[in-house]
Amino acid sequence: MKTGVSHPFIDGREFVGEVIVRAFEIMLDYGPERYAKTGDAWLNALREAFWERYKPQSESGIPGRPRIAAFGGRPQASDKKELLPSGLKHWPRWEFMHDVTLMEVQWIETAYQRSQVPVLKRTLWQVESELKPDGTKVSEDLSKLKAGQADYKLLIVARTVQKDPVPWRNFIEHAASGISGEAYVAEIPTYAGMTTKDFCEMDKGEIYVRGLGPQQAVQPAST
Repeated sequence: MKTGVSHPFIDGREFVGEVIVRAFEIMLDYGPERYAKTGDAWLNALREAFWERYKPQSESGIPGRPRIAAFGGRPQASDKKELLPSGLKHWPRWEFMHDVTLMEVQWIETAYQRSQVPVLKRTLWQVESELKPDGTKVSEDLSKLKAGQADYKLLIVARTVQKDPVPWRNFIEHAASGISGEAYVAEIPTYAGMTTKDFCEMDKGEIYVRGLGPQQAVQPAST
């Protein structure tokens, strides 16, 4: 009988599309004045969108000992240290190896102090987001995902402005060769050169999500 954290979805592709749409909504809720950089707003919103879906399971454990930690984003000057997004006061950090990382946590006793500390039990999601149409940066982020181990992996990239997107998609597929776990790539508009307000208000169009690696390519997910 499985007793660990379960994933709150059946179709990973649909889940990715829903999380990205929700991240766009969260960015709107922030308001353009909260973040000076659009990229900071995007990564924080993306972390929150993932966290919303897993939070109920995290809070079902022992009070003060969350079962799930959500890392990602960058702190702003107004963010207080005690409000770290991961939910783990023992680990005062925002990012953990990737742009967004969700992990299942187990609590173990220390050697002498008779206290409990968190330790990684299982990585649920590893997410990298690179919204500049730069093949070098995309290949670097893909390499990070390939080096890691997680149930699910997600690469978010900029939608190409070229008329034919096939070479761009083939490049990503080639770079992802050998990736482990169930991996996806999502294409969204780039925010390069845009204010947070303009990016939030623009028509995002269709979010194209497909499987990477050994998975069969899938159809676009509608927003």
